[in-house]
Amino acid sequence: MVKETFINIQMKKIIVLGGGWSTEREVSLDSMTQTYKAIKSFHVCTEKKDIKIADDLVSILEEDLENILIFPCLHGKGGGEDGAIQAFLELHKIEYVGSRAKQSSLALDKVKTKKLMDSQGLPVLPQEMYNKKKKPRFKGFNHRLIVKPINEGSSIDTTLIETDEDWENLSVSKKCLVEPYIKGRELTVGVMETGKKIKSLGVIEIKPRKESFYNYKSKYTSGETEYIKKPKNLEISIQTKIKKYALDAHKALGCKSFSRSDFIIDDKNIWYLETNTIPGMTNLSLLPLSAQKAGFGFEKFLMMILSDYE
Repeated sequence: MVKETFINIQMKKIIVLGGGWSTEREVSLDSMTQTYKAIKSFHVCTEKKDIKIADDLVSILEEDLENILIFPCLHGKGGGEDGAIQAFLELHKIEYVGSRAKQSSLALDKVKTKKLMDSQGLPVLPQEMYNKKKKPRFKGFNHRLIVKPINEGSSIDTTLIETDEDWENLSVSKKCLVEPYIKGRELTVGVMETGKKIKSLGVIEIKPRKESFYNYKSKYTSGETEYIKKPKNLEISIQTKIKKYALDAHKALGCKSFSRSDFIIDDKNIWYLETNTIPGMTNLSLLPLSAQKAGFGFEKFLMMILSDYE
């Protein structure tokens, strides 16, 4: 079935978008390049396009719009995962891979997403909006805090607060939320959607070698983090529950094609952190690793995703 459907894809031109104007531009360019190379190996007509400013999108309108498929590899706020480019494509009725504009915007907003997940029964950490004058104390948790922007990805500008002095010295230029810091095991799992089937992929453990949590440096510096496809002493029941939560999050947000959800576990609890609608597609990225653990190499994973778009 996948092969038959893919014949139709070969009749289309696939344009992989990357770059954008968010703080995750460089990561996006890497995702675009690696996705482009993989799709090109399918012997289909494909090209990559670096979107530097919003006006760069206009050139897409010069294409044969009925016979192109856009594959966005754009991350973060500002033309990436916030739904802006998706809204442009929808306005011009251009087919594209991945979650729709409304769902993308919702998933990037950590406050709204966590409220939604709480209503769906997923375990979420307590949170407060950042207020310099009021350092929050979360009952039942230790004194350490995490401050993160409401709608950024890749842990950009995410800060660990360990002391009152850290709090006083903190300077933020964006709307941020504050959560208790959990010292535990960080885990992630991808979700793949093809046809009417939605399945969770493999659970990957994320183990920063130097940093206290999985921050930007840990994510995108080679050798800074260990990615464990077979986590030790992680009960099957916990992995099963995390995979279910990832599926629940994907469905609750209304994601399409794929997503990746992040979790952290301590001695007693699993905590949902966030869902990414356009996860990284680099050689250090977690969605390809999660797919690989489930038996799908990067090329096969992309082919199955693309087979949904006739």
